[in-house]
Amino acid sequence: MTENSNAKNPYSSSSTNLDRGKAVCEAVILAGGKSSRMGKDKSSINLGGLTLLSHVKQVILSVGFDPYVLVDDLQPGLGPIGGVATALKKSDSFSVMFFGCDMPFLSSELLDDFFEEAMEVESAIFTKHLKGFGFPFLIYRKDLLKVQEQIDNCEFSLQRLARNLSARSWVPPSRFESQLFNINSPEDLIKAKRRVDE
Repeated sequence: MTENSNAKNPYSSSSTNLDRGKAVCEAVILAGGKSSRMGKDKSSINLGGLTLLSHVKQVILSVGFDPYVLVDDLQPGLGPIGGVATALKKSDSFSVMFFGCDMPFLSSELLDDFFEEAMEVESAIFTKHLKGFGFPFLIYRKDLLKVQEQIDNCEFSLQRLARNLSARSWVPPSRFESQLFNINSPEDLIKAKRRVDE
């Protein structure tokens, strides 16, 4: 994905404008997945004395957002895109920033960097992971029609959604790469516990 020609976001640049940007952006944690590879609800798994959901929620709170935890999708069984559509339909905010409930190593520094980049241009933006695009990502409420069209076409991939929205990509600095680790399986959980114990 490449930079597009969308207008500069009025909430960009200065710290004052970024604070205003936070006032019109909602943070949503998607916690309604089936967790088939894990075999149980990932959000309630304990890691280092906190649930995975609590880890994510705490770091979002630390950067000035009060996150909404979305558990029940209006169209269940679609994966993350079902949560995206539900959040955009329910939100009154200008934009929505999305998080998975299974990324316990995110830091406030990473979130601040991502949000600052997101506010530069008024267009969707996805984080570039080693295996494609993923959380966190930010989508504008005006993009709901495109999200719903993709669902209606039975296309549920976040990778395709990023392409359909002509989204920008945020490539995190190398110091943040390990923070993007997400827990999808019992093997991932073992790795995460080792990191906590180090």
